[in-house]
Amino acid sequence: MKCMQYIAVVLIGWILTAREGHAQSDYVGSYVSDNSPQYMEEGMANLIFSETLIIDADADWEIHGTVEIWSRYIYIHPSAKLHGTGRLILHDPGQHIYYDNVAPSATLLDANGNPNISLAIELRNKNNLLLAGFQPNGFDAYASNDLVLNASLDLAVDGACVELNGNKLGLGKGGDIQKYSSRRMIITGNKVESQLYIHTDANRTAVFPIGIVEGDYTPAILSPEREVVLYASVQDYSNANVVLDNRVGMDRVWYIYSDQQVNTVYTLQHNQRTNGTMYIDQQAGIWQYVGGDSWIAQSTEQLEEGLHAMQFPVGVLTDALKNYFTKVVEDKRGPEAIDDQSSVEVGGEVLIAILVNDIVGSSPILLDRVRILEQPRWGTVAILSTGEILYVSNVNQIGQDKFVYLIEDENGLTSQAEVSIILTPRALFIPNVFTPNGDGINDYFEIRGIEIYDRIELVVVNRWGNEVFKSRNYDNKWNGSNLESGTYYYIMTLVRGGKETVRKSWVLIKNE
Repeated sequence: MKCMQYIAVVLIGWILTAREGHAQSDYVGSYVSDNSPQYMEEGMANLIFSETLIIDADADWEIHGTVEIWSRYIYIHPSAKLHGTGRLILHDPGQHIYYDNVAPSATLLDANGNPNISLAIELRNKNNLLLAGFQPNGFDAYASNDLVLNASLDLAVDGACVELNGNKLGLGKGGDIQKYSSRRMIITGNKVESQLYIHTDANRTAVFPIGIVEGDYTPAILSPEREVVLYASVQDYSNANVVLDNRVGMDRVWYIYSDQQVNTVYTLQHNQRTNGTMYIDQQAGIWQYVGGDSWIAQSTEQLEEGLHAMQFPVGVLTDALKNYFTKVVEDKRGPEAIDDQSSVEVGGEVLIAILVNDIVGSSPILLDRVRILEQPRWGTVAILSTGEILYVSNVNQIGQDKFVYLIEDENGLTSQAEVSIILTPRALFIPNVFTPNGDGINDYFEIRGIEIYDRIELVVVNRWGNEVFKSRNYDNKWNGSNLESGTYYYIMTLVRGGKETVRKSWVLIKNE
């Protein structure tokens, strides 16, 4: 067994290049094993040069400085503790500053699902950090190879990626990924078991910088409405085991679920080189898997090329096998609103089933999204929960009124149409009694059908022939409140189109 190399120095003024080089053969098989409490002050550094680093069960590292590691293999026992304000810096063994001619390689880390890692990790290895099982001689193997980090993961240089390799990278409370990009990302390897999960606070944006391979950057951005743990991965269509047409899709499926039901807005980004032959980014929508071979299209907004967001929050399921998302171009045929016509007497109301003749497109028309774009002039309209519209005439005007409404379907596509209302005159009705007692009922001498005439002249006299009321253009506003109860006589001249019709009769006023 080669000797253990474990060197601790103060960085200030220290120049390692002045040392004599050491052969690569001395690196292979060397190891550091620690099983004790370690404390490091701020400003201090430990440099670990061995091929293998073992942090055993009773290790309790409180690090406020830095531990720089050139090890090819790192084994962390599930019971070890790593914490403090400092950080672990993982270097490429091929960039070794102590041993000569060490081959470049990934840093293989078996964290064994240890939940006690609250120490930041800075990855400077351009050959990646690989999560994988590793069992040093004399040490137990554990079922989980996951890395659970309750601190930051800094992808410090281009090419510094984390290969999940069928394992999970978990970021607990206080954990985050820094400096991510298309060259600094989390690689799923096209495996659904490769998952990144993040403990996310309410209304905080969680970025999952994931992709199948390095450079195939397909991040998911989620904003949950409450505190939750969110999981994400990404695969191509064949590995996700879904039935989709590659021609109209972009050959990537996001696999997103949570530890509890929550609503979130989804923003998904993909590379244009995976687009199908019939895929058009501007027309693409985010689709959600709903079981079997079925998908549902969500209302989607294109933010920029390859970047799409749902317009409304959608639930994240706890059933991982059902929460797939992708982007697809479909033949989205919008609804077609058809003009309607109805009629009603002046002062009346009519219920108009506007949707009966409207044509449904690729998705259903939403009843709660019916809107009025242009109000009528001589009436009011109210939209009912059934999608019907109630028109009420409130002006003594005959002729044609109109209003314009808009419909919207589940794809967010809209159409509008005009409704014409023919206001017909009421039959002429002259009352023979009214009661001006202030109760709001029959208080006026109100002539129904007045709207059909150009004007109405009205003269009212008492039983002795004395004039008590006169109007050359009567407007239904006489209430006779200054008169005693009794019978009165009127002469009414109905004028229409230059023709006059005279009506003579009596009316009873009861003002008690």
